[in-house]
Amino acid sequence: MRRTLFIRLTQPGPDVPATSVVRQPSGEFGRVERASLATLLGEAAADDRVVLLLPAEDAVITTVDLPVRQRARLMQALPFALEEQLADDVDTMHFALGGKTTQGGHHVAAIRADRLEAYLAPFEHCAATVEAAYLDAQLLPLEAGISTALWLETQRGLLKTDGQALAMDTELLAIALEQLDHPEAAEVWLADGLDAPAGLPADATRHQVRDGIEQLAQWAHAGHGALNLLQGAFRPQAEQSQWWRPWLPAAVIGGILVLLATGYQAVDLVQKRQTLQALEADNIAQFQQLFPAEQRIVDVRTQLEQQLRQLNNPNDAQGFLFLLDQTQQAFADSSSFAMTELQYRDGQLFIGLEGEDLQALERLREQFAQQTAVELEVLSANAGTDGVKVRLRLSPRGGA
Repeated sequence: MRRTLFIRLTQPGPDVPATSVVRQPSGEFGRVERASLATLLGEAAADDRVVLLLPAEDAVITTVDLPVRQRARLMQALPFALEEQLADDVDTMHFALGGKTTQGGHHVAAIRADRLEAYLAPFEHCAATVEAAYLDAQLLPLEAGISTALWLETQRGLLKTDGQALAMDTELLAIALEQLDHPEAAEVWLADGLDAPAGLPADATRHQVRDGIEQLAQWAHAGHGALNLLQGAFRPQAEQSQWWRPWLPAAVIGGILVLLATGYQAVDLVQKRQTLQALEADNIAQFQQLFPAEQRIVDVRTQLEQQLRQLNNPNDAQGFLFLLDQTQQAFADSSSFAMTELQYRDGQLFIGLEGEDLQALERLREQFAQQTAVELEVLSANAGTDGVKVRLRLSPRGGA
């Protein structure tokens, strides 16, 4: 919970007299302090809220009834709607929009922008943040059945109706009361021990207020439809930097969904990459098994195509397929041997056989001797108790 420091000013500047009161988080008010503004600000803590109570003489407080519902468009139309009521150029004014009136219009206030800047200037280096600035006349409450609220203090009065709020010299009180439709229905507050002035309606409800700033601070805290001047360009920086807070839950949910989708895609990508790597390793293993002479493998697909071209050997028709075709008939007629090995390397076909006796090898040699395109060479022939093991090399005649 934070303290709220209410400061009432009569004019801008760091050295002007000011009055302050602190509202504790418990709701209790502290002692009223009167000193220069700079002195009062020296006692403010960093986590304090500061609320300014400014004199209504510096502003025009009235109502407008425009056929516009959107707040942004209503703010754009305000300068033109109030132009005739302002003594200064509308381009020099700051406009603030309040709540609705009982007739459906809106409470508005207009104050010179440089005047409001002057009020706020001493707070630029203050530890606490100014979160609101109210015009004192606009704080007066209008209870049910009460059409006019009147605040009287030494040499000064505040008047509020449903249509306007203003400050005046107490010498003009009689004239102001004459303008009211039902002055006897007014509710009057006499601040700081002030006696009721002559001419005050006898039937008006009266309240004695010991500390004027404490009463105004209570109304400011309660709201009572008072409009905060710190809007638009004068909105507190903390609020401007937190415009995104209402969207935070949606942003968090969106971020979680993005993270989940990204995580799913990352897992899927890793799984696919692992599958691809496994397929690549399997292809390399099969390639090495088919072509053991190839020791360096860079691109399996390209090297496989090269090997297939060599096997097919379309230029001289003496590649792997040619040798295999030439030997097919010879091995088909020789059922005495079973093939245990078949390798193609350096343009030659190496065959491993197992059979029953060496006579079958002689018959196989005779069959190849009758062929003019293929030459058979016996690399080894071993006979044992378990049969004959033979290793042959077939090559095109005239080749290596």
